Amino acid sequence: MDFSFTPLHRIRKRSEYLRLSRRGRRQESAYFIGVVQQTSLPAPRLGVTVTRKVGPAWMRNRIKRVVREYFRQNRHRLARPHDVNVIAKRAAAGADNRLLSEDLEALLFGSRP
Repeated sequence: MDFSFTPLHRIRKRSEYLRLSRRGRRQESAYFIGVVQQTSLPAPRLGVTVTRKVGPAWMRNRIKRVVREYFRQNRHRLARPHDVNVIAKRAAAGADNRLLSEDLEALLFGSRP
């Protein structure tokens, strides 16, 4: 099983984010908002949005690293390829990495580990 996180696995263009926000299914959890849409591409893709309202740069970067790492290790669990945009809420700034990972589990797969 390949656990790399290449450009193939990333949502990179603004137009792709906008299309996903218009057409995707929106889900909410304690620390994140997830927008998910099934895609015809060969692999699931991730986009991460963390605004300056969440906190300083080091905090936003930590949240992005946790989300990318969780997605990298668990994307094979998605039944079909999906585009996923994870939007961090302000509350994510105060959570530790374990809580963030548990919240992503609930958001993407509907269960706790």
